[in-house]
This record gives sequence, C-alpha cells and structure tokens, in this order.
Amino acid sequence: MCYDSHMENPDAILRKAGLMSAHVALFNRMNALRQMLFLAEVLDERQASAALVRAGNITTIGPSTQEEPSVTSHRGRTADAATCYSTLAELKGHVAEMYAVTTPELKALNAQAIEALKASDDLAAFAATLTKLDGDGADTARRSRTAPTPPATPAETPATAS
Repeated sequence: MCYDSHMENPDAILRKAGLMSAHVALFNRMNALRQMLFLAEVLDERQASAALVRAGNITTIGPSTQEEPSVTSHRGRTADAATCYSTLAELKGHVAEMYAVTTPELKALNAQAIEALKASDDLAAFAATLTKLDGDGADTARRSRTAPTPPATPAETPATAS
C-alpha cells in the first residue's frame, strides 16, 4: 500500500475508523435526511406538486407522473423509496401505507429533524470523538517532532597492546 508522507500509519487510521464506527447510526440518520432533500430536489426539477411515498416506490405527481423505486436528480443525487418511507414514518410520527408530501413540507420536516439532531446526545458524542481525534493527532505530531534521537553508537576504540 502506498500512503502519502503526511498520512498516518494504517494502524492509527484503523483506530480512528473504529472510533467513528460508534457513530454509524448518526451517519445513517443524516444520509436519510439528505435523501429527503434529494426527493424535494427531484420534485422541483420535475415541477411536481407532490410525491406519494410507499415502502417500495415513489410516485411524483405533476406534469409527468412517474412511479419508481428510487428517484435521481439531475445532479445524480438519489432518494430511494425504502429510506424515504421509513424516514417519513419517523418524522411524521405515525405509520401509514403511504405518505403524501410536498417540497415545502419535505424541507420543513428536514429542518425540524436537523434541529433535533443538533440537540441530540448522538451529535454530542460525535463532537467528543472529533475532539479526541484532534487531540490524538496533535499528540502524534508532537511526539514525532520531539521524538528522542537514537543514542549514538560509541566509536570503536582501537585495541591497545598490553
């Protein structure tokens, strides 16, 4: 493997990745919320008035009504039905066969969810991990700058005749 000279060793990187794995639920949550914004983006692009979201498909209702298992914006951002459906169930606070949503509603639900995330223990724990990683990086850099130099090997002294 080739690493940049400024890159840490693989063991340190794996340790940091391990610390981040505790935050997978937060990352998944944030990804789900992003997909809600991608769905809103698709609605805007298609000039759709609303979307019907079911567990297996998304129907955009507008000039050209389309039903798909996932929708992709012109920028290549994808929102899949399963993620959008489960996220809407959580955000709306009830389970339904389908959810009808508009772009403004998707944006409002997302904004509320982001505010809740900002106040969450998950985000506080993530901040603590980042602080720890920043400290580890500073300690590593400090150790490498102040690492003791190996002791000099004494020059061999010529044997004296006795």
